Amino acid sequence: MSAFAWHLMLRLRGNRLMAHLPPDLRVLSRVLLEQGSGYDLLAFGAADTHLHALLVGERCAAARFVQRTAVSLRARLGFDVRFERTRFKPVDTQDYLRDCFRYVLRQDSRHELLRDPFREGTNLADLLGLRLLGAPTAASVRRLLPRTRRADLLALMPPLGRDDPPDLDDLAEAAAAASCVPTLAGKAPAVVAARRAAVHLGLERLGPSELARHLGVSLAAVKRLRAQPRDDRLLEAIRRQLRMRYAAHTAALDPTGIPA
Repeated sequence: MSAFAWHLMLRLRGNRLMAHLPPDLRVLSRVLLEQGSGYDLLAFGAADTHLHALLVGERCAAARFVQRTAVSLRARLGFDVRFERTRFKPVDTQDYLRDCFRYVLRQDSRHELLRDPFREGTNLADLLGLRLLGAPTAASVRRLLPRTRRADLLALMPPLGRDDPPDLDDLAEAAAAASCVPTLAGKAPAVVAARRAAVHLGLERLGPSELARHLGVSLAAVKRLRAQPRDDRLLEAIRRQLRMRYAAHTAALDPTGIPA
């Protein structure tokens, strides 16, 4: 039986660390999602020293994806060593595809790393509407893994929560995560869009001056961004990020000891 998908594993030479902090995990995810555009990329998941991805298609297409991803990761994350030869594991049954999909998404918990509580080094956020960049991966999952249920994906995430947080302390992080950018600093279009969305959402509860202090921007920047059109889809993704973070913080402080 011939393979119709590929389980890929990328590792730096010397087993060097790839990404650890949230900003680096967002850069890694943006590279995977950008390079995966135009392919049926179903899943990816980063451990500390290696990266797994699941891609449907011919081997030559998977090889092109790997080559472009490796080059971009080295440039964007500043790796001073090259990648080892990528491992290509053929996937030739639907059952194996389904099992591999879950395996790839569980890298952080599988290795008990506990450094990516919000799964920013995977495309889980994209599959659940907490991030917009990877929406094509969600479309591919619906088409190629139609038995995947939302409940299956939620089981791999911290509680998403339904209550809005009483404050907006996590607004900047939530906006950066929903936009898949390292921080809200900079002039890149995705960063500006994230900052603009944070301003529109923040002004629902804070005054302009207070919000400017909260985000570390000028009052003039808040007024300028407020005058620009809002992206309601991005605002909703940020709201979901805020609720997830609030639920995680609440669980961590729960006297029952339930972990976030």
